[in-house]
Amino acid sequence: KKCEVVEIELSQHEAAARLQKWIAWRAAVCKRRLVANDVLDVDELLQLFRMPPKEKEQLDHCLSFEELTMQMRRPDIQQKATSIVDCLLPIIDIHFASSATSSSKGVDGRSLLTLFLIAIHPFEVIGDDFDGEDGDRCARGTKQLANAAAALLQSFSGLSVFSAPTLTTADFVNISCYHTKSLTLLNWWKQMDLEQLLAGLSKQLQQSWVIYITSSEALQYLTEVTGVDDTSESNAVQDDPLMQLRLRHKASQSGSRSHIKRIRLSLNKLIGSDEGRVVVKEAKIVAKNEIAGTKAVEVLKQEVDEMKGFAQNDAEIIESIMTPDLSSSDVAQDTAGDNKGTTSGVLPEEIASNRNLIHQVLVTDAADFDKLSWDGVDSHLPEISPDQFMSTFLPETNSDDISPDDLPMRVAMNMKLAYFNGVAQEMSTDNYVPVQGLLKELHDKMRTLLPNRQDLHSHINDDDIGYSSCLSDIIRVLNRSGYLLANYLEAPSRAESTRELLGCLEAFNSRNRDGDGDNVPLTIPYEFETEHLFAVASIAFILQKVELCQMDVSNYKFAHQLAPFIHQVGHEYERSHFRKTHGDYGTVPIRELQQMLPSTHAWVRNTVGLFESTDSITMQSNLEQKMDFIKGRGFVDGILFTKQELVLPELFALDIEGINSIRNEARCCVIASAISLHARNIIGSSILKTEVGVVGNNELTSVLRKKHCKRDDLEAEVIAALTSFTTALAERSLSEEECNTLKNHALAVLRGNDPVLKLLDNRIRSYFRYACRWTPDTKSTGERSAPIEMKTGRKVVKGDDDLLARSGVASSKAEFSLAAHKEAKRLGFTFVSSDLIAAGNKARLIISLACSNYDKDILGRLLMAEK
Repeated sequence: KKCEVVEIELSQHEAAARLQKWIAWRAAVCKRRLVANDVLDVDELLQLFRMPPKEKEQLDHCLSFEELTMQMRRPDIQQKATSIVDCLLPIIDIHFASSATSSSKGVDGRSLLTLFLIAIHPFEVIGDDFDGEDGDRCARGTKQLANAAAALLQSFSGLSVFSAPTLTTADFVNISCYHTKSLTLLNWWKQMDLEQLLAGLSKQLQQSWVIYITSSEALQYLTEVTGVDDTSESNAVQDDPLMQLRLRHKASQSGSRSHIKRIRLSLNKLIGSDEGRVVVKEAKIVAKNEIAGTKAVEVLKQEVDEMKGFAQNDAEIIESIMTPDLSSSDVAQDTAGDNKGTTSGVLPEEIASNRNLIHQVLVTDAADFDKLSWDGVDSHLPEISPDQFMSTFLPETNSDDISPDDLPMRVAMNMKLAYFNGVAQEMSTDNYVPVQGLLKELHDKMRTLLPNRQDLHSHINDDDIGYSSCLSDIIRVLNRSGYLLANYLEAPSRAESTRELLGCLEAFNSRNRDGDGDNVPLTIPYEFETEHLFAVASIAFILQKVELCQMDVSNYKFAHQLAPFIHQVGHEYERSHFRKTHGDYGTVPIRELQQMLPSTHAWVRNTVGLFESTDSITMQSNLEQKMDFIKGRGFVDGILFTKQELVLPELFALDIEGINSIRNEARCCVIASAISLHARNIIGSSILKTEVGVVGNNELTSVLRKKHCKRDDLEAEVIAALTSFTTALAERSLSEEECNTLKNHALAVLRGNDPVLKLLDNRIRSYFRYACRWTPDTKSTGERSAPIEMKTGRKVVKGDDDLLARSGVASSKAEFSLAAHKEAKRLGFTFVSSDLIAAGNKARLIISLACSNYDKDILGRLLMAEK
């Protein structure tokens, strides 16, 4: 049978629609477009995105990921990719036949460049997800995406200038298949990445909601417990004993609220506002369930209760200190004899019995209260480093140069070292009981730092100590304890040395574990002979850091709570104690007063002998003028710089150490100034550079302050320091003649034979007279200085200035330092001005306290009796 041909009449539009669906026609259109465009754009892109060869030695012919991304940003490259997509649009766009205006998602030049980049550098674009297990859906999809992108790029190699005319329909079909597959996988990968991003944002939302809800509940509970609203601006908020806890939760609430808002804005951009609102609500529900399951709010309320109890205990201590015991017989007797105030009955026994501590507070400026400590050592002094501490365990090399003053401290140190050496020897015999006792002592002291935080005590566990049967176990327990100390208990400035030792311990323990026995010699840190002694010394260092942390807490409370109060009542305490020791000086006749205080009487008599025509003091002089004479002639010329043998007056019985330090500092400053003056004259420099002056001053004065058993050693070190300083000042090498001249001048100064030294000796007396007579300006701030800076808003965190203001103790240190610096500069002591300011301030505080306590009853009466 012959096939019958059925003729179907189609309209022109229907015929065109059928023709456009014909794959062969689409391929012909693409081929014609490519030939018309000379396919130059394809060649340039293929040159840019060259597939990496299989041979590793030819990998450098491919552009790096960074280079390719920079090239892709170029407008001409994006234009070429768009041109290629337009040429291939009939074969790669499934919507091409249905509408001329619609196109598939991602069918553009930018997506094509992205696929080519994945083909060249899949790891950098899609990560290493496709390198996972085959059973992972994510890994399979990303692996297929990488393979499809590589196949697409390979199929484009036939679109070159020479190959395009010979392309068949099958070639275009391959390009279409690879493009559709890779583009579909790319869109899937983007959607999967979006899902992961949304999951991460949802997790962050949950965490932020937990923080926000718990902080809000804690703030509400704080308001209920204290009765203070955190939105109030009244004084009750400033005096809130739980202010630090309130600030912490307030900051957490504010930070979490801001984070939630930022995530909400991100969700609106990613998935729309309606779906973003749903995600936020779901995260809040999950957070509430988590809070209920972990009982986080109950834990925070328990913390508030503990902190409140701790604050109440502190308040009771301060109240007991600041409330006078009016029933005390001592107070009644002192009040009857002198109406200036109450006395030692106000102070607790442990403080009232420490006269040196109270006196130290009284001769300290309010700005330096934070330097006070219970043991009298400056709390701002740098702590000992692990290297310095470990060196005390090493054999002593220069034990013959021990000063008699350091002998008791050295004996105590040797006893400790002997004990620690004994513990190390026991460890070497596999007896770990002594070192376990040291670790338990360490844990006990760490717990005392947080007596009310039972939840933190669980992290300081003693169970592992009992199971420690080797050196590695001991170091592991010590590392954990040191980590808790450095990260949770110590101040950041103190924790650096602890972390330094912990790093050394961890490195040593890891080498000890990874070593291969006796074949590899193990280097013990800090030059210890045995690893057991190193471990024990490390425990001793951490123990000292814990004790230092305890001392820091005590010193902080002492400086910020007790010192201001002692400064208010300490004057009457000293007068009362002085009466108990020497008698009632205020009511006895002048003859009995002279016999009661013989050293003070002799000092005042010698002071009158120092009277000069420039001293305008008579019988009619007021008390302030008389005290100025005592401060200048009496204290400076009669005590600080006297050349006669003198028994220190009874008034300065507690100032022996302070007066000796002022004398030594003045001597060092005069010598350093004289030597530096000669150095500048030798090299012909009249200007002292600030940086060189600071370094030279530190080096010279440190040598002069150092204790030397032999004069030759002192002279040699001073000459070496002076030569180094002069070389730095001259910025060149010194000649032999200059070195000899410098040496001769230095020896003349050190031996007291230099005329410049005598001149400066007179000037240093003048400086200290000025310092001791100086008084704060009583004029208003507006009359003597520019207007103070205007500050808006309220301070959230209170500083030391607020503490001093609330305590009522005024500070004059800054004003004195400015005036003293000008005076030191005028007298030629610029080189040592900072040291002189500190010494002058100390001298001023000592003599001012004596004049304030005993001006009328003792000093004024003795002075007028001699006149």
